[in-house]
Amino acid sequence: MTSSLRPADVVELTQITHRYARALDLCQPELFGSVFTHDMVLEFHPLGNEPPIRYDGLRSFLGRPSVPFRTQHFLSNHEFEVKAGQASGICYVQGQHWLESNPADLYMVGARYEDQYQRLAGGWRIAERRCYYMWTQGDPSVMTGRLSTANRTSRKAAR
Repeated sequence: MTSSLRPADVVELTQITHRYARALDLCQPELFGSVFTHDMVLEFHPLGNEPPIRYDGLRSFLGRPSVPFRTQHFLSNHEFEVKAGQASGICYVQGQHWLESNPADLYMVGARYEDQYQRLAGGWRIAERRCYYMWTQGDPSVMTGRLSTANRTSRKAAR
């Protein structure tokens, strides 16, 4: 993406993406109000034939069921384009997910975020975020807080 970005825009847009990761990783949902517009759209596009997971509006995202897993997200390769109070951006993410009850149960995702931003009175916010999985490793049932039967069975056999 090319544009004539002001350095201040690059810094603020990058900070918004980092604040999203920090809110997830440190379990600080109160930060999402300074990350997203109230009418945001957030979609996760897993690999294969699984349908996307979509949240329409901040209230929808904050109201999702909680699960007993923790995360650590690493973001890189940010690119932005700004036009008349709107911006688009892309960055790469590697997310690690593990059960609080057993951190050895790990699910990793490599993905890219494709974002649309709006400049509001309080600064830039993410209006739309689409997460496209590029690869995964480990047991995806960690995301639901329950290990798959196959994973439990293989762990018992390995002991």
